[in-house]
This record gives sequence, structure tokens and C-alpha cells, in this order.
Amino acid sequence: LAQWLSTHSAMPVALAQRGDSPRAGRVYIAGPGGHLVLLPSQQFSTLMSVPRDLHVPSVDALFESLARHAPPGAAALLTGMGSDGVSGMRALAAAGWQTIAQDEGSSAVYGMPRAAREAGVARQSLALDAIGPALARHVLRSMHA
Repeated sequence: LAQWLSTHSAMPVALAQRGDSPRAGRVYIAGPGGHLVLLPSQQFSTLMSVPRDLHVPSVDALFESLARHAPPGAAALLTGMGSDGVSGMRALAAAGWQTIAQDEGSSAVYGMPRAAREAGVARQSLALDAIGPALARHVLRSMHA
């Protein structure tokens, strides 16, 4: 997936490795076998999954760790089944993050974004091709504020 995404992105894409710190201008994705989280040290780690976990990796685990350990930024919830991401996006919104859900028209599966919109935790709903620019605008405004 990381290799495929790299061919479709202007930014480098890599699997987040335990101990890596997020850097601007890079895209990180979760690897198999656990949940990607951010530690208080601002380093990535993997929270091992348990048999009752419905989604592995879970975006809720990542979003909740970002809400606890990262300064407010912007996050998007993209196409997918179920409601993974709702509780994490709720935590991000409460922590002052800009939250975006992919719109129905550009979603292959409108489950996760719909759940976020219905829960009132996504501040915007945008088409897939508008999400990247919106995230970038938010980050740039935050840097100059």
C-alpha cells in the first residue's frame, strides 16, 4: 500500500516505524499487526491488537493518541465500513483539531465518514480531491497564527 500510495502522491509515503517521529511533508501509514499510535515522546509506536478488536489497525487508536499527545492540527476520515474513527474524531474535535470527513459522492464506502457526520464530530464534509488542499490550508494557517 505504501508503495502504491507513493506513486500517487507528491509526498513520500512510508510505513510508520516504532521510534520514528512524524515529520512535515511526509505521509505515514500503519503497518499490519497492531494500532499505530503517537506516544508522549512524539514518536510512533504500535499498540498490539487483542482478539476483540474489530478493526486492526484502528484509526480510533491513532486519533485518540493524537488528541492526547499532539498539538491541535487537522485530520480526515476517509472511505470505509463501520464506525471506526468516530470516537477518535470526537477526541480530536474536543482537543481543537479541524476534523474532515470524506463526502458520500467521492466515497467508495460511505460508512465511516457517514458515522462521523451523523455523530457531529466532523466539522466539514469534502470530496476526496478537496481534502488534501483543505488539510494543507489549515496547517499553513496554524503555522502563521
